[in-house]
Amino acid sequence: MTIPVYQSDLDRMGIQIPWGNISRPDRQRIAAVALRQRGENRTAFLLEINNPNAVAGITYVNNMPQRR
Repeated sequence: MTIPVYQSDLDRMGIQIPWGNISRPDRQRIAAVALRQRGENRTAFLLEINNPNAVAGITYVNNMPQRR
């Protein structure tokens, strides 16, 4: 199971901390909120009940254009 958390979601939520610096429990909570905002309620529920496969599947995706 792969659960993408997009940089655009983090920006929309106002999260300024780099994804790598966020603690694992906070990543799980942030991912659940981001999924609920995208309408993926079933997947968010799996994170909220601490499903091990769902938690292990959280993947950061930088979908923002790179500045040069």
